[in-house]
Formats: sequence, structure tokens, C-alpha cells
Amino acid sequence: LAAHRGRGTTSLLPTLLSDTREQQQLAVAAVRNARADGMAGILGIHLEGPFFAPERRGAHHADMVRPPRDGDIDWLCSLQDVPVTVTLAPEHMAPGHIRRLSDSHIRVCAGHSNATYPQIERAVAEGLQGVTHLFNAMSPLTARAPGLVGAALAEDALWAGIIADGHHVHPAGIRLAWRSKPAGRLVLVSDAMATVGGSRGSFRLYGEEIREAGGRLENADGKLAGSAIGMMDAVAFCVDGAGLPLGECLRMASLYPAALAGRGDQLGRIAPGYRADLVHFDASFAVHNTWLAGQREQYRGR
Repeated sequence: LAAHRGRGTTSLLPTLLSDTREQQQLAVAAVRNARADGMAGILGIHLEGPFFAPERRGAHHADMVRPPRDGDIDWLCSLQDVPVTVTLAPEHMAPGHIRRLSDSHIRVCAGHSNATYPQIERAVAEGLQGVTHLFNAMSPLTARAPGLVGAALAEDALWAGIIADGHHVHPAGIRLAWRSKPAGRLVLVSDAMATVGGSRGSFRLYGEEIREAGGRLENADGKLAGSAIGMMDAVAFCVDGAGLPLGECLRMASLYPAALAGRGDQLGRIAPGYRADLVHFDASFAVHNTWLAGQREQYRGR
């Protein structure tokens, strides 16, 4: 969290990639303990996987990707003391599973999916709320098969998160998403991995070395494996790289994500009754100061 504060983030969802139930339980417990200890800025946990389409798994380990087993949905629905977001492939969920999760206040998003448009329509009817990493690791938009990309752009009810690092999505794709989604439904996500805020240029994921090269994180096969950016980097790219208005880019990094996280009445704007989370940056998007719940941290314009 400290590393991300220096890159313009005051609140985040720690994310666990596809893993065993035991590792998921440990991750949830860690977030539960952090919140109990009063660690401001931890909004909950994002379980990205493991219920994915194998052909769209991206950097997730093939051995960890699987359909839901007996008890998986029950366990997720039991997590009532920690805000949980799950990313899954709707086409691999049995009828009623997404509805059960949604009814249990689990935020359900689609990602790493080969879903058809009708499958997404059915998932939306059951409570699907958003799409994780728009354009990446999902069925593409074609003339007769809109896929998950087409559904994300056409279904106004769906939120869409997008990685604006200059590697995951072309600037034209970012502009297309912004013009397609209703105001407030497109949010920036860093998808940041372990190199952010540190001096190391590599780390290990599933036992495989992930290296930063030319601003992108990739494995030995050259496959993207997360990003190396902070939130202010995403704002800067949307303004300077994609040509979007500064005010809208800032809202995509603050007000809109707060609403998606169910904290729109506490975070994301400067107003009476809202938590004093602020980021002071200059014209080159270098962060100089942040305030988290009113507590200031100073930086050297990095």
C-alpha cells in the first residue's frame, strides 16, 4: 500500500491470482486481519480466478484454472465479513451460481472468458456487475459474434475496468471504451504486480520469473503478466496517450471506482463527510503528497 501511495493510489483491492482454496483462505484472512487492525486503504479482496476458460487464462497457471467444485460457491457466499470481488468466466458457471454470489453481496465480474454474448446476457440477468481488464483475455468483438468485448461495450449496466499502461490496450481502444460506456461506467485499474515501488526488476509467479522489459511485465515466452504502473501512470497515459479529458481521467481513477466498490458515499470526492484521501500531483503527473484518512505522506515528485 505504501508503494502505491507514492504512485497516486489511496485505496485498493489486493488481488489473488488463480490458486488453491487454501491459498485463497489465507489471502482472505490476511485482508480480514489488515482491516481489523485499522489499515486504511484496504477495501476488501479481489479473487481473480480460478474459474476461468483455460484458453483465456493468460499468465494464470494452467494447473490452477478450473471450474467451480462442490463447496466453492458455498465458501464464497460465507465471506460476509470481508468485501469480496470475484472475476470468473460466466460460461463455466452453473445456472444460479452468479445469482447466489450476487445475493450474498459478492461483486461478480467477467474476465479470462470465452463467453458468447447470450451467455453474458444471462449472467447480467443473474447479477454480473462488471468486466475485468476490458479487451484482454476475453472473447473479441466480431461482426456476428460480439463476445465479451461486445457485451462490455454494449451493455450499459456493466462496469468495465481497463489497464491503461500502453501495453495492454491500444490508445484507440481506450478512446472507444470511453465513448461507448455511459458516464461513470469505465474505471482505471493498474493491474500492478510486485515491481511497483521497488528497485527489483523481476519477481517469481507460479515459480516462473516475470521480468520488467521496456515498461511491460512478461514471462519467458513474452506473454504479458500484469503491469508495472501505478494509478497516476494510468491517468497520465489516458490524458497524454489516449487524449481523454483530464477531469474525466481523474474521475475514472477515483469517483467511479469508489462507486463500483460500493464506497461512493465515503470515497472518491472532496466533500463534507467523505474520507480525506487526496493526491497532490504536478503538471507532469508526478506525485508530491498524498493524504490517507487525513494523514500526509510527502514524496519527491516521483
